[in-house]
Amino acid sequence: MKVLKFFTFLLSALLITGCGKSLFVSGGNTEEYEVDDDIKLKVYLENSGSMDGFMVNGSEFKDAVYDFISEIDACEVVDTTELYFINSNLIPFPKQVDDYILYMNPSSFKLMGGNRQNSDLADVIAKVVNKSDDETVSMLISDFIWDVPVGSLDMNSSKIRNAIKKQVNNQKDFTVYIMQLESRFNKAHRLYYIWLFGSRKSLSAIFEKVHPQDIKHGLKDNNVAVFSPESDLNWQLASKKQFAEVKSSHDGTYNFSFNVALNNTLQPSDILLSEDNYEFRKGERVELKDIVANTEKNDYSHTIKLSAKENFSTGTYELALKTSSLPKWVEDSNASSPQDTAGTAGIKNLVQGVCDAYKEFKYSTIIKFKLSKTKPENSKKSKSTESKDDK
Repeated sequence: MKVLKFFTFLLSALLITGCGKSLFVSGGNTEEYEVDDDIKLKVYLENSGSMDGFMVNGSEFKDAVYDFISEIDACEVVDTTELYFINSNLIPFPKQVDDYILYMNPSSFKLMGGNRQNSDLADVIAKVVNKSDDETVSMLISDFIWDVPVGSLDMNSSKIRNAIKKQVNNQKDFTVYIMQLESRFNKAHRLYYIWLFGSRKSLSAIFEKVHPQDIKHGLKDNNVAVFSPESDLNWQLASKKQFAEVKSSHDGTYNFSFNVALNNTLQPSDILLSEDNYEFRKGERVELKDIVANTEKNDYSHTIKLSAKENFSTGTYELALKTSSLPKWVEDSNASSPQDTAGTAGIKNLVQGVCDAYKEFKYSTIIKFKLSKTKPENSKKSKSTESKDDK
């Protein structure tokens, strides 16, 4: 009986001792995020002959396009809206958004002029990209069907890559956001796309007011592709302090979490919530446990939960969100012929050109934090705070 009591006492002592160990985590980026409120929206609707079938009465295309453009035009972060039709020519439309929808018909398209037989989509994309700047968000609407001589797809994919790469060199957070949609097309259905170009900051400001996921009639299977350079995000410790003291749990691990504005990467939820898309670029013996989308609207869209092992290394850690590769839905949507209404001829090559422009960027964002066994020097005078979230 005495032996049993002794071992019970010993076990209790060990548990108490183990739970008494501390880890200190520090870091964060809480700079004031300036919201653009003088954005210029430029809308380009491709009006080649292949688009005529979308112009039937009651088509989802006209509903969605008008609704999306008019909502963005009306939101307070957009200062002015410029409207264009585009094929081989760039055709300004000097009227209002309400009039723009009335000109979405084959007869008006013909009157606009230009080459409506087939559009050089690489040239169209390059024109739109070249007219971008820090204050502009451009929207290109098209079926993106590639109907050109055989053998030119790879060359024009390179043309798109070069145009975007040049823009990224001039505009450090230049982002391309691609949406896939579907609409009635004559008596059938066909895919079409809305491509958005602009600074990540400007796109974030618009998406706070009008999010693409909420577009009328919805996206096709929520299919989006986002390409952007590496950028810094706002984030903070769950304790909302510069550092937090974390007590070890019974198994010797240390559990802590960060609140992060991951929504500002503009990546879709399935990308942000998959642990496979994250990696530790620096640091050992820390594990990513979970990524949770926050339901309450605040400055931080997600909570990242981590766990450090008992023998964790002190020093700087870097948790990185990897950049997007070519999404599977793009490959699945690729068709071999312009007559194939189930897919889009050449879409893979067009989007691949965009993807290749961002190849030098391995990560979308990197979260840097420090772990130590003693209170950080610059926080010695501060009272240690331990949050329930960090336990």
